[in-house]
Amino acid sequence: MPKEIPLRAAVALSGWVALAATLLPGGSPARWVPVLLFVCFGPGLALLHPQPEGLRPGARLEAFALAAPISLSIGVLTATSLFLVRGFTVTAFLLPLAAFATVVAALPGLPLPAATRGAAGRARGFSREAPPATPAGETVPRSGSEGTADGASGDAAGRAQHDGGGR
Repeated sequence: MPKEIPLRAAVALSGWVALAATLLPGGSPARWVPVLLFVCFGPGLALLHPQPEGLRPGARLEAFALAAPISLSIGVLTATSLFLVRGFTVTAFLLPLAAFATVVAALPGLPLPAATRGAAGRARGFSREAPPATPAGETVPRSGSEGTADGASGDAAGRAQHDGGGR
């Protein structure tokens, strides 16, 4: 059994655990901690973490760092929709989030840039060599303008000619 299956199952069940925790007495940490953790990380981890080939260390950090903003964005969209139809309750809020996390956990995760390039900037074709140095005294012209022999930029020389030599 691949090691990603227990992780996918945990992410899928986390929403249902949060929903079940709402049945506990109000104000109890056993009620609000699972709900808070699920709303902040559950849907985002369901979207990003279940990668078919696993994640490299840098990509794991990237997936976890992106999980919170993605989860909160999905939560805000859900809550706003429920407020607009005047149907917001904790159960009505957690039910679609739990269903979303369950369905998405069964799918492959969204591709992450660090997961595809090696997580540490080792992109294909990346060279660790220093760029070629310019000889002393020479400057590299900016793109779109060429340097002149006296070191003035092409734009300033062109303006001086256009204005009649500065008269």
